[in-house]
Amino acid sequence: MKKLFLSSIAALFLATSAHAQTDTEREQGYDALKQVLRKLGTAHAREKAKGIPTKPPYVVRECPTKFSPEGKLENEREIKSCFKSWNATIAHPEKGQWVWRWRPPVEYDKPYEGVLITQRLPIDQLHKICAPYQLACTMPISTGPNGIGWRLGFDGNRVACLMILPPDSYILEHHQDPKEVLRHELGHCSGWPSDHPNSQSKWEWVEK
Repeated sequence: MKKLFLSSIAALFLATSAHAQTDTEREQGYDALKQVLRKLGTAHAREKAKGIPTKPPYVVRECPTKFSPEGKLENEREIKSCFKSWNATIAHPEKGQWVWRWRPPVEYDKPYEGVLITQRLPIDQLHKICAPYQLACTMPISTGPNGIGWRLGFDGNRVACLMILPPDSYILEHHQDPKEVLRHELGHCSGWPSDHPNSQSKWEWVEK
């Protein structure tokens, strides 16, 4: 996962945080949020009257991110605008934070069925094995021809997989959820190619 992108986008978030909103912008954001919640509440009441199981109304604050096949962020301007719009609706920004999620496509988002090997390393040692900009990396292992020997690669039978991760404390410091990072890397163990086709990358506001 892209450490450099994460650092730059975190700085972008800080620059557009809810603390920077004017009172007028904040009130406009509250009004817009109230309208959304009112509509959800009405639908909730109708379904409840019909006996349909319902969930409490809520709003998911998220900002999708898009990458090119080469790994370049393609919608930085849209992300900044998205942050600004959502931040205006957050009454207590100190009670939550933006978390980056980068989940695999559905076909790879599943438990890994082979032999899983996990190694935790300090970030400086991790960068000697993974790329210098990566937060973590995965090495699928397949048996060789006729079941003799082994090789690394996303093709083959992927009978085993080595995941190299930093400590959870480092992941949390960089606005990510350790479980989400693990989920991302398990997708690679299950065959998700390294250029991340059909990725589901987004920033999401999470209450603490």
